[in-house]
Order: sequence, then structure tokens, then C-alpha cells
Amino acid sequence: MKIILSVLVLLVATSFTAGCQDPIVTDTTSYEITLSCPIEKYHPSMSSVPGLPLEVSGFTDLGVDDQILIDIRDGQLLRWHEDGKVEMLNEPYILTSLDTILYWSPLSNDALFKPGAEVDISLTIINAMTEVVYENKQFSIFVLNDGYYVLQEKR
Repeated sequence: MKIILSVLVLLVATSFTAGCQDPIVTDTTSYEITLSCPIEKYHPSMSSVPGLPLEVSGFTDLGVDDQILIDIRDGQLLRWHEDGKVEMLNEPYILTSLDTILYWSPLSNDALFKPGAEVDISLTIINAMTEVVYENKQFSIFVLNDGYYVLQEKR
């Protein structure tokens, strides 16, 4: 009887303290989500694209409640519609299966034109219902000496 009572007290205490902890728990599930750039480098004077193209792949294995968030520290995240209109996106932005290519533009911040400048990008897979984070990948956009921008994954 004392053992059952002790277990019951432990379970009740655990349930009360669980609400006080950070709800985000890292899970070991692995996804093959990737962020890449379909062009070697980007310059703001290029008229063929509204920004540095960021191609997201790996949507196929996601569960119904899973979301991919992209968060960029500086610059502006954009979506280029088929009709030619460019939409500014809020961050962190929740990607959909339609968002295979987004664009990043440095035009909102003059400091991003200086060679050596770096912009951090976070790509996170999270379950929207449980807030469990499955994966978080970090990337950077670098400004080269010639004024071009390149994307690199942080290791």
C-alpha cells in the first residue's frame, strides 16, 4: 500500500511540475529537410530573380501536424508569384508544400551590402500540436568581396 501511495504521489507531483517546464523537447526523429540555392551566387543587380533563391526540399516525410519554420535574422524573406508579384513574408514563416522556392533580399538593410556581412537562417521542423522540435538546421548567407551573396549550411 505504501508503495502504491508513493507512486501515486510521484505521478501527481510530476504532472504539476511538468507544466512549469519548457514545452519544447528535442526528438531524435530525423528528416531529410534541406535548404539550398539553385544559383551559385546572387547580386541585387540581377534582374532575373527578386532575391537569393532558397530552395526547400524534404516535405514528403512530414506528419499532418508537422511544420517547417524558416527564420531569418536580417533582410527580407519573399515569395515570387507566377503572375510576377513579389510578396514580403513575416518571420518566422511557416512553409507550405507550395513554398518550394522562397527568396531572400538584402534591400531592407544597408549594412547587408558590406563584404563579410553574415545573415543567420534557421530551418526548424516542429510538431504544431505538441511543440516537439524534430530538427533544427542553421544556415548563413555571406556577402563576398565582390558584393555577391552565397548560402552555406553551418556545421
